[in-house]
Amino acid sequence: MSKRNKKKSDYEITNLNPGWIKTVVPENFNETNLNKIIWFYVIHTICTDLSANGIAITKYGWDKDVWKKEKLKKSLYNICHFEKYKNFYKADNQQDMKNACEICKLKKNFCKNRDEERIAFVKAKNYNEVLSIFYHIRNALAHGRIAIMENTNKEIVYFLEDGRKKTENFIVTARIVLKESTLLSWIDIVKNDSNIK
Repeated sequence: MSKRNKKKSDYEITNLNPGWIKTVVPENFNETNLNKIIWFYVIHTICTDLSANGIAITKYGWDKDVWKKEKLKKSLYNICHFEKYKNFYKADNQQDMKNACEICKLKKNFCKNRDEERIAFVKAKNYNEVLSIFYHIRNALAHGRIAIMENTNKEIVYFLEDGRKKTENFIVTARIVLKESTLLSWIDIVKNDSNIK
């Protein structure tokens, strides 16, 4: 089987400054929660090579083989009911992101669907699947590719995008839609649930 050519059209491409990131935050938005999220996902990230203040997962009481046992992964994914190839897609590479975004309803107008949590991402180099997600969340927050909106149930939802600049465009490596409650629950699971079965 021949390899796919790396054509520009094979990538999920967007604007460097898309309009959705300029969205005004909802009235019921709580900055204290954003503060918790920034501290955990950006400053104290479990991707320890990304921050001088990173905190290794083992410092929270998890075994060094936490990623092999998958109990943490299952606990995180159960919160948002991830289902492979429906609302969860780990792309093989950057060229697979166009397909991943299509399947998970994460194309350019992905902010219109605010009621379903979903994710499409490329596995980050040297990271496992879960750390890749935390890597992309960290980058989206740190680089300002984020919008905070309300869904139909008046819940706060975070829209996150990661990628890299390519001339006048942006090549997407992750698009993530998660409720604020999910992001906060993930923090609690990592920090407090190392003894879960």
